[in-house]
Amino acid sequence: MRVSKFFLIIIVSVIIILCLIIFLTSSDKEVCLDTGVCKAGLELNTGKGMIIVNQQTCIENGGIWNNEKNVCKFK
Repeated sequence: MRVSKFFLIIIVSVIIILCLIIFLTSSDKEVCLDTGVCKAGLELNTGKGMIIVNQQTCIENGGIWNNEKNVCKFK
């Protein structure tokens, strides 16, 4: 059984659209919790209480600050 090119194009298009929807609707907080990379200004609840991500709170909580992208990589 041979799959037509049209059917294959439709399937690939649907997969791409679904990936874009997931990417565009994910919030900064979800990305932070999933990857550990958090944007400056994001409010997080940590073991020490609520913090707003910035260079100082990043370093205080064991993260690595990236000045170019204004993000913190928590370990």
